[in-house]
Amino acid sequence: MRFGQAIGLILGLAGVVILAWSTLINGASALPLAIGAALLATLFYGFAVNYSKRHLAGMNPFLVAFGSQLFASILLIPLALYFWPKHSVAPSTWACVAALGVVCTGFAYVLFFRLVERVGAAYAASVTFLIPIFGMIWGAAFLGETITLVMIAGCAIVLFGTALASGKLGWMLARSA
Repeated sequence: MRFGQAIGLILGLAGVVILAWSTLINGASALPLAIGAALLATLFYGFAVNYSKRHLAGMNPFLVAFGSQLFASILLIPLALYFWPKHSVAPSTWACVAALGVVCTGFAYVLFFRLVERVGAAYAASVTFLIPIFGMIWGAAFLGETITLVMIAGCAIVLFGTALASGKLGWMLARSA
């Protein structure tokens, strides 16, 4: 990873923290745990994308996506059994879960691993920083959540970091060096 990419990834993470900061301070007791889990997931994305680029290069992105989701499902079976609902789950609910899993997550993972293969790990990891921005937008659009100036500043930092990590603003670091 080049210096500019590392700075971009650090800025992207800092932007996500700023984006969620007011929720961390003023939120309900479970919100910091949820935000921490999301940040931890970002860290794991960073590890996974670099591992995939190094050890799974040249493999079919569909197989990599399928394998990652299959093993994640196997690892989650004990938790699913422990938290299994007491009442029966409607077939329409199972259909929605299957559609979200296959169409949304499965297709997104195929695209993600194809992105890793074609443009590199740092660029692919940097686009995961955009997820909280879209979460904020969807929260405002569909749930009436408030967007603050601090959140907008966090989004700007995320976008700047993503642009640095992707190499779109690498010329800025080259000039200053």
